[in-house]
Amino acid sequence: MKVLSQRVKNINESPLTEWDAMVKNMGPNVIRLNAGQPDFNIPSVIAEAIEKTVRTEGNNFYTPVGGTEEIRKAISLFQKEVFHMDYDPEEIILTNGAKEGLFISLGVLVDHGDEVIIVAPHWSTYSEAVIFFGGNPVVVNADKNFHLDVAEIKKAITSKTKAIIINTPNNPTGVVYTEDELRKLAEIVTSNDLYVIADEVYATIIYNTNHFSIASIPEMKRRTILINGFSKNLALTGYRIGYLSSSVEIIDAVLKIKSNSTGNTNSLIQAALSESISEHLPELKNSFKYMNEEFQKRRDLLCAGLLELGIEYYYPEGAFYVFARIPESFSLRSKEFSEYLLNKAKVALSPGIFFGENYDEYVRISFSSSEENIKKAINRISKIFDTREMP
Repeated sequence: MKVLSQRVKNINESPLTEWDAMVKNMGPNVIRLNAGQPDFNIPSVIAEAIEKTVRTEGNNFYTPVGGTEEIRKAISLFQKEVFHMDYDPEEIILTNGAKEGLFISLGVLVDHGDEVIIVAPHWSTYSEAVIFFGGNPVVVNADKNFHLDVAEIKKAITSKTKAIIINTPNNPTGVVYTEDELRKLAEIVTSNDLYVIADEVYATIIYNTNHFSIASIPEMKRRTILINGFSKNLALTGYRIGYLSSSVEIIDAVLKIKSNSTGNTNSLIQAALSESISEHLPELKNSFKYMNEEFQKRRDLLCAGLLELGIEYYYPEGAFYVFARIPESFSLRSKEFSEYLLNKAKVALSPGIFFGENYDEYVRISFSSSEENIKKAINRISKIFDTREMP
């Protein structure tokens, strides 16, 4: 048989999804602190809206590729009320999760040989998607506090640079980029005529600080493809509902790809979410507040446990991950250490190497699981540490 395409040979399966599949196969006794999956039920107003839309005639049909007018108007309202950002409905397109938004954005921007700067540590799909479209990912490490190293980003720009991908709040570190550093980045972007893909899917999950979007800088709106969604903040991961906001020119280009690939997003969740946002936005805001309060309790519980174990970590300001340094006494790299805890303690973490080659001494720990699971996980790890059951 003829060989498969070189394009697909050039990329790797997502290590995070591959790792998660392996963890799931180990059975229910494993405490899964590896996945970015909130364990909350969906807000009642959305659940009720879904039940209603299932019974409503016509909601089982195709919608416009970019989403119905109602859902795009609802998201326009959502962005204005929640993030204080003005995007007209025609500047918004619905995507099958934030991941499709990222993928299509790179398809719109990247030609063969173009360079895309990615700030590390980073979600692995960024680099694989750049490669898939024939581009070259240029990884620039964050500074020692995991914030943007603007000087290093500037050094990495060449005549082939097309765009920069940023993620705030950040996965895996929980860092929230400051307005000052984003304004400095914007100056570099505009002076070099670049684009920014801003992944802000954790933007409502913030603790004791404020989220600032680079797209809110007037000269950056047309240069930014803003990616967001409702998987993380409303526990709608399985419904695959994301959105992308940008200039009409970019939205029209996105539609070319989307109309020839996935088509519209799920019609039922579009209808349910548009109704929920339009009629029950205060209740949804309360859901954000409740989830954040619960996440903050879990964060503090996990961090206190890590401190007792003598494990160093960066205290997250957003999202629901702790990026922790592997104790030197183990002398193990991140995948080896994660496999060791998985086999010995039945606790699943994510190896730091999945987020960049310079982060092999770290692991990502998710606190999207329950307080009970976090307590159990710390207890199991503590027993291994106390007995000095080292590999």
